[in-house]
Amino acid sequence: MARVREVFQNAAFQNNCNFSAYGQMDAINAHGVGRDEGGGGICYGLSVVWLESKMKGTSSAFLHDANQVMSSPVFARSNLIWKNQRNKKMWQELTGLRPAMDKNGAEKQRTFELEEMAAFTAWLSSSAGSRYFLVHVPGHTMGACGSKMGKVEFFDPNGGIASSMHASRLAACLTKYFQADEVKSYKTPVRNKLILTVEKYKGG
Repeated sequence: MARVREVFQNAAFQNNCNFSAYGQMDAINAHGVGRDEGGGGICYGLSVVWLESKMKGTSSAFLHDANQVMSSPVFARSNLIWKNQRNKKMWQELTGLRPAMDKNGAEKQRTFELEEMAAFTAWLSSSAGSRYFLVHVPGHTMGACGSKMGKVEFFDPNGGIASSMHASRLAACLTKYFQADEVKSYKTPVRNKLILTVEKYKGG
C-alpha cells in the first residue's frame, strides 16, 4: 500500500491539492488485528466513520485516531461497521448518516467513469450545505464530501485524503490517480474500466 499512497500523494501535489497520508493495512499489520477475518482491510467501515467525523466536525483527529488501532474508538467503530456493512440500518442509526432520497423515494446514486471526474467533483460541491458520499469500486469502498462554500475531499483508506477548495483541481488529481497501474484493481474485472458507484448521504 505504500506505493498506492505515494501515487495518490504525487497526484495531489501535481494538481495543487492538499494531501494527508494514510494506509489502513499499515495500521492493521502493525497491530496484528483483522487476521481472523481473512487478513483484508476494513475500508467500508473507515469510510463511513470518516464521513461521520466530517458531519460531526471531529475529522481533524480522524487519521491519528485510526492509526492507533487497538486503543482507538475510531478503529473499533470502523471495524464494527465493516462487519455489519450489509445492515445499513444499524450503522446509519449508529452514525446519524442517512441516505439522500430522490423525488421518487429512491436512494440517490450515480456512476462515474474515469473521464467523468469533473462531473463527479462538481456533484460533490453543488450545494451550499455539506454533502457526504460513499464511493464503491469492486472490492473496495472510499469516501468523499464537499460543499459549494468549502473544500471538496476524497478519502481512500489505502492512500489518504486529497482535498482542494477547487473541484476542478480535485478532479484532475483523481483522474491522475485512477489512471495509475497501482490502482488497476479498482477497475471492473470484465470491462477493465474504472466505474465509481457513488451513494449520497446526509446528516441527521
